Amino acid sequence: MLELVLPDAALLTELDPATLTPGLLPRLWHAGEVSWPTPAGYFSGQ
Repeated sequence: MLELVLPDAALLTELDPATLTPGLLPRLWHAGEVSWPTPAGYFSGQ
């Protein structure tokens, strides 16, 4: 079963550190380093 949640209703509470491996997610590491607001915006679609 696949469950979809609209971004306005979703809350990112956990993130597996392996998800932040450089080069794994497109456009996440464009600046060379990542601080918390960057992945939060990435997963919210901003």
